[in-house]
Amino acid sequence: MTLLLHETHLIYKARILNEGLTYTARNIGMFKHTETDTLNEVLNKHRPPQCSYDRSKAVFFSCERDYIKYGNENFENLVTVDSEALDQQKLFVFPSSMADIVLKLFKRGSSVKTESENYWNMGFPFQFYDENHADIDERFTSYFKELGFEDFEYCPEVLYFDNVPANLIKTYSLHAKKC
Repeated sequence: MTLLLHETHLIYKARILNEGLTYTARNIGMFKHTETDTLNEVLNKHRPPQCSYDRSKAVFFSCERDYIKYGNENFENLVTVDSEALDQQKLFVFPSSMADIVLKLFKRGSSVKTESENYWNMGFPFQFYDENHADIDERFTSYFKELGFEDFEYCPEVLYFDNVPANLIKTYSLHAKKC
């Protein structure tokens, strides 16, 4: 079991536990995700032909080890899902760090085609990432430094390209099994 965390606003937590996680729910809430929406549009525009997934229709997660590693402490805002309960054909890990680079370049008005394609090409099936995360983290951090992004580490984002039914979702517990 690998515990995946989804951070939300407290006012939505009960609804998520009752109705599940859907990509459409984030579009009707009172909290706008303008940067995420912009990034999704840019990355989808430059998605390689062999990739049929739409980033704007993904549910975003973090692995517990990564959530804590990057200094997040909003534990009361978390819901969890066991990765094994999800369709593994729709569960992937992408470099959030590369997405950040794409967004920074886009805001500067720079071309982002190559970096966007790299984002998609740097994705891994979740199970492969989970089994090899330390090596992947190290290699990608070195890659970002070679690109001149000294302050970037490999920060994985777990994307699930489907809805998550409520019966799979739990409230986060500090005593749950770590990933």
